[in-house]
Amino acid sequence: MDKNKSTDKLKGIPHIYCINLDAEPHRWESVETMFKYWNVKNYTRISAYDGREDDLSDILKGRYPDQMTGGEV
Repeated sequence: MDKNKSTDKLKGIPHIYCINLDAEPHRWESVETMFKYWNVKNYTRISAYDGREDDLSDILKGRYPDQMTGGEV
């Protein structure tokens, strides 16, 4: 990446929660590289699960809307 001339441009930005699929570590590496480039230190990675192909009834309690897909849940 080129040299960042405005490293404090995002200074004071609120805490960032970044949702990332566990099966996509390269995407997290890319996001983390951007955070470091912009000198963003107040972030947290939220581990995500890809439920598009799974029946989630055994791990979820309660009910979710019928029109929601496993990926949306």
